[in-house]
Amino acid sequence: MIRVADHIDQVQDVLGRKMLLENPSSYLTSNESTMSETEFLREIAQRTGCGLLLDVNNVFVSATNLKLDARGYIDDFPMIRLVKSIWADMTKKKTITAHL
Repeated sequence: MIRVADHIDQVQDVLGRKMLLENPSSYLTSNESTMSETEFLREIAQRTGCGLLLDVNNVFVSATNLKLDARGYIDDFPMIRLVKSIWADMTKKKTITAHL
């Protein structure tokens, strides 16, 4: 956590602006994790002031791979820090981006 926050702070300092951190698509879990992904994103955003980008397709991929509840993930996502969301329709190969 500290390393990630430090790197985000470094990037923001160099750029002179806030960056967005995107939720990843996950393929494996770590037995060493002590918090959920949404808790981690919430804490990183609070520590660094960065914004969050919610990629809904990544939520679907992670939920499918890790047998998670996608709706529960979105319900727990720290929306207060959400700056942008991406909704990809894989059946039509189309992406809709929403800037909030």
